Amino acid sequence: KITQITTGAPIRAVTALIGRLPSKPGIRAIKLHNILTTIPINIVDGSNILWSLVLKINLVRCGIANPKKAMDDYKAETGKGAVGIMPIYAPEEMVHATGYLPMGIWGAQGKQISKARTYLPAFACSIMQQVMELQCEGAYDELAAVLFSVPCDTLKCLSQKWKGANADKVIVFTHPQSRGLEAANKFLVTEYELVKKQLEAYLGVKITNAALENSIAIYNENRAVMREFVKVAADYPQVISAVDRHAVF
Repeated sequence: KITQITTGAPIRAVTALIGRLPSKPGIRAIKLHNILTTIPINIVDGSNILWSLVLKINLVRCGIANPKKAMDDYKAETGKGAVGIMPIYAPEEMVHATGYLPMGIWGAQGKQISKARTYLPAFACSIMQQVMELQCEGAYDELAAVLFSVPCDTLKCLSQKWKGANADKVIVFTHPQSRGLEAANKFLVTEYELVKKQLEAYLGVKITNAALENSIAIYNENRAVMREFVKVAADYPQVISAVDRHAVF
């Protein structure tokens, strides 16, 4: 199974993971292997950071290619489902603290738009058009709730037009853009309190301070690692392509 899902990784990385050469390395695996073997040995020695990184990127790409499977696997493992997160300011940490899986909603590539035109004008951005199309097809019906941040007019409209099985579990969150004002900060606190109250009601859970602090720590650590990844990706563009970088994010 590991061999099948890592055929895009360099041959040496797969060998290190499963203890033998992959039976059918793909063309991309061979190309990556050839590129990485040109890097000075002191860079890839020891912990084999680059080999490990490229392998993990390929595992990530397998995961994001099937988000429904990721949600189903999480539900089977934990007994809890997923909460949809609309871009871009929604407090994911609060969803994480419930034990549910925060799952970003970003539409799909190459999706033919037809049903969405009933609800959105033609000039609405492609992400919102695709999200609405998928929503009309029932792609998001298994989400336990949907959390909207509304930094643009289209997102405001979409939150009001949400249909389907979870239409009664839509949470709208407004993030003030000018946080230099004390009034804006007070407003933000109130918004967080409302999101917390609605998540607890819709999901039937209690968000404790300890759970929230733990989630904030996890997300802060993740952001620090991502900042470091950006630096590594910039230093080794011949190893980490723009597509790989996008997959990680």
